[in-house]
Amino acid sequence: MSHEIKVETADPNARRVIISANPHSGAYDRQPLIDQLVERLEAKDFQVEQLGEIDQVCETASRWLAEGALRAVVAAGGDGTAALLANRLPATVPLVIFPLGTANLLAKYLTLGRDIEQIAATLQEGQIVHLDAGLANGHFFLVVTSCGFDAEVVRRLHKSRKGHISYFTYLAPIFRALGKYRYPALEITLDNGERWEAVRWAFIQNIPRYAMNLSFAKQANPFDGQLDLCTFRSGGFLSTIYYFFCSLLGMQNRIRSARFARFKSMTIRSEGPVHYEVDGDPGGKLPLTIEVVPDRLRVMVPPGWIEKQKEEMNRPGDENGEIPESGR
Repeated sequence: MSHEIKVETADPNARRVIISANPHSGAYDRQPLIDQLVERLEAKDFQVEQLGEIDQVCETASRWLAEGALRAVVAAGGDGTAALLANRLPATVPLVIFPLGTANLLAKYLTLGRDIEQIAATLQEGQIVHLDAGLANGHFFLVVTSCGFDAEVVRRLHKSRKGHISYFTYLAPIFRALGKYRYPALEITLDNGERWEAVRWAFIQNIPRYAMNLSFAKQANPFDGQLDLCTFRSGGFLSTIYYFFCSLLGMQNRIRSARFARFKSMTIRSEGPVHYEVDGDPGGKLPLTIEVVPDRLRVMVPPGWIEKQKEEMNRPGDENGEIPESGR
């Protein structure tokens, strides 16, 4: 199904850029890369301000936006950094994703890497697209919200986190969760009135990306005014391994205990305490209310991305990829 991509062109006279850097993103210090980006942007006649405090970023961005001088805010970090900025900045502020985190799922979807020239070209070209966002208990998310085993891993990781993290940092909380997590039952109510009971996992995706190159909702599309839901019914060690490898092979749509839907709003409840995560950060405990906010996010994309994305969106879906809005 084809969906419209809303595109803006940045004002060529807006030459001020804010770099908002998360000092704890990724596996090691990324400051040398940020310094290189500042140098390259200044060589292109941008005025660059690097700010660490989110309140400073918001105040400066709002002031420059009102003056017509703001080109964009560069989110120098991971998906959590981009989500924090989306939650705090005015909706009309364009973001550029400089992927310095661990997973960098939004950046991968936008085909943005740590190439300084690519980031500089993205700011120079000035193509801005509108993306949907999700709202989880009043908190915007850009990529994914989930509850179940993976959210428990995120909770354990951040409870003991100290400084930078990498994929290897997840190993200890994964093994601890495998031994102790009890897979409580979840109850999901969709906006069409459907109620799904006794599911053990729930993934809500805005874009078709998840950690480790997984995607539980392959057809997720941030231009369609909806979010995509994937659930699994079984819990336990063997089911966890089975779901992981099926999803790694792109076969999650063939799992008999899997269920999929597209929706605009939904709620998730549980009888006991169950945590959820938002874009890789702990979100809190259920109950959880989720809704889509169409066109909430403005992001600048690299040259050629819009054309490639339109081609991808217009390709016919595979025989297992089409998910009806009412679920199945």
